[in-house]
Amino acid sequence: AGEDGAKMLGELWAKAAKKGGPVESLTLTEASRKILVDATVEIKGGRVCKFDFKDLCESSKMPLGNSEFAMIANSFDEIFVDNIPNFNKGGSTIDGLRRFVLFVDACYDAKVRVYFSSKHTIQELWDNKEEIYDPRSLNKHGDLLGGASVVPVDTFTRFSLDRTISRLYEMSSDEYIGISGVEVKEAERNKKTKIIL
Repeated sequence: AGEDGAKMLGELWAKAAKKGGPVESLTLTEASRKILVDATVEIKGGRVCKFDFKDLCESSKMPLGNSEFAMIANSFDEIFVDNIPNFNKGGSTIDGLRRFVLFVDACYDAKVRVYFSSKHTIQELWDNKEEIYDPRSLNKHGDLLGGASVVPVDTFTRFSLDRTISRLYEMSSDEYIGISGVEVKEAERNKKTKIIL
C-alpha cells in the first residue's frame, strides 16, 4: 500500500520483464471478442501482463465484462494491476467498482497470481457502511434513491464487494500464492507431460 506499494509493484514488474522480454502488446481473441493488452511479457514457463486500474475497469473505448476478464485470467499466469482506488471516496465510478469485482472473481477462479498496488490498504479500499461517492456519475440530477454524486449501494453489490475484499486477503496469503503463479503453472504443465521412451 502507499507509494512503497507502487514502487514494489514497479520493481516486481521490472524483474518479470527482465526474466523474459521484450515487453509487447498483445491482442487476445476469442470468437468476436478482442482485448488489447498493452504490456505483456513471455517468460520461461508462462506469460505475465500489466494493467492500470483505469484501463482495466473504467475504459470507455474497451469496456470489459465477465467474458473478457475470464479471457485475461485464463491467458496469463501472473497479472499486475496498478493504482487501485478507494471506492468510497470518489476514486472510481460505480461501474469501475463492479468491473473490479468481476476481475477479482475471474482471477480467483482461475487461480492466477495477481499483484496490486494502491495508496490504500485492502481494508481501506471499501467500507461497507458507506455509500459510493461517484463524482463522474452520468446521473447529474440525482433520483429518488440519492443525489447525483452519491450512489446508494444495493445489497448485492455490498455482498460482492465484501466477498472481493475477503478474496483479496486470501489471494495475498502464502497458501494461495503456493497454488498460483508462473512457477506453479509450469510445474503443473510438466507433470501433465508424459515422456515415452
